[in-house]
Amino acid sequence: SVNQALSNYQLKLRVRKISVETDIPEDIGTFNCDKRYLVTMLMNLIDNSIYWLDTVYKNNKTILVKAFKDKEVTHIIVADNGPGFRDSTAEIVTPFFTRKEGGIGIGMYLIDTIMMKYGKMNIYRNNEYTNVPETYSGAVVELIFNKTLTI
Repeated sequence: SVNQALSNYQLKLRVRKISVETDIPEDIGTFNCDKRYLVTMLMNLIDNSIYWLDTVYKNNKTILVKAFKDKEVTHIIVADNGPGFRDSTAEIVTPFFTRKEGGIGIGMYLIDTIMMKYGKMNIYRNNEYTNVPETYSGAVVELIFNKTLTI
């Protein structure tokens, strides 16, 4: 799913000279989430990182996509070294709230809504999240898949 989401942005990433680091263990296993939702959420987070990295003047622009298990709970982190978040989580996930020029403010709201079904989403600011290298001092979003669905 990560590779599928990233493949949709290869040209944008290459043109903007943004590197991507992935850290996904071979034995990550499976977790509860519709693949289409997961790819869509990852694409939105990657697209947001690309947009905000375009707003800063620095060399070595980079995005990290990391996955790991902690006590059978799958975590996926998308982090970058852009300007980071300046608004509260409540504002960021409010429908139609955006700071992106030309944005409609639906992406983070949809991710938050989808994650209510599968677990939760955490948004970190100002180096609050310490489980990524210091290089990724911008935005950090963590998707936590801790719910099992019964049919």
